[in-house]
Amino acid sequence: MTVRVGCVNSYRHHYMSGAPQVGAMSPSLFILHTIELTQMLKVSVNVGVQVNADDVKIYEWYNQNNRDEVCRASQQSLEKLISWAMDLDLVVNLDKCCVLHRGGGVARDFYVTGVMLEKCENVNDLGILIDGKLKFSIHICSVVSKDCSSLFTIFPNVHA
Repeated sequence: MTVRVGCVNSYRHHYMSGAPQVGAMSPSLFILHTIELTQMLKVSVNVGVQVNADDVKIYEWYNQNNRDEVCRASQQSLEKLISWAMDLDLVVNLDKCCVLHRGGGVARDFYVTGVMLEKCENVNDLGILIDGKLKFSIHICSVVSKDCSSLFTIFPNVHA
């Protein structure tokens, strides 16, 4: 990791990834790492970017007239994200990346470093399961299933 002030870079210090996780400076270092990211990735008015901690979402909205243009812009945002991460010696875990298609038509393919991102039916976002229709029925079923499992574990061990 290096720190740049103006046009001068510090000496390179090796960290496993990102900002150090302990210490009083960690939140400030994280902000310094990510402050430019949202604006840098927003390459079109039809591309949105949301950054929460180490989670980045790039989303798009389009109609049939501008679909190809917007998909190219999203691909460009992905490429900028990877380039930014490489410049900071950060690793993007492609196993945790996916494309959640919403709406009609066929989902487009998106690539990162030549690898096609997985298309998924639903995604776990900060503990909430969301599907392509933005319905929460899958999440509710998952929570009920886990609770029933816990309930059946507790009740056989309770005696009157």
